[in-house]
Amino acid sequence: MAKTTGQISSLFIPVTHNNLLLPNAAVAEIIDYVPPEPVSGTPAWFLGYVQWRGVQLPVLSYDLINGHEAGALSPRARIAVINSIGEQHKSLPFFALLCQGIPRLVKVQQEEISEQEQPGGPADQMLVRVSGEDAAIPNLEFLARQLTEIL
Repeated sequence: MAKTTGQISSLFIPVTHNNLLLPNAAVAEIIDYVPPEPVSGTPAWFLGYVQWRGVQLPVLSYDLINGHEAGALSPRARIAVINSIGEQHKSLPFFALLCQGIPRLVKVQQEEISEQEQPGGPADQMLVRVSGEDAAIPNLEFLARQLTEIL
């Protein structure tokens, strides 16, 4: 039998105020940025919809839903298509996050990650430090629940 290495292939996804840390399995695809089609009467963090593989995906700003300012759109902006989890998966199998740059692959080992003591925002599952870099692990169930409540 092969010995497991104890590492998880993950992505650092840059947003304005932090990097998000997600396992590769949570990210369906990274696509080029296209301006989302806005929807009136929705919260500022809901940026609108983009088309992806014939599906209309809701796009959100992690910074705004977490109580931060969004900042200027980076010329390297991308959209991360996220696999939804939890109760909302059937009604919302995918949603999208605005990225402020190109996500970067990182192999995370248990001994390289530590939880940070400072409090996070409502969309943060946990704030961590990975190999000397700060990151937030997003609460994907919270994000999907917020989207399903407004859609």
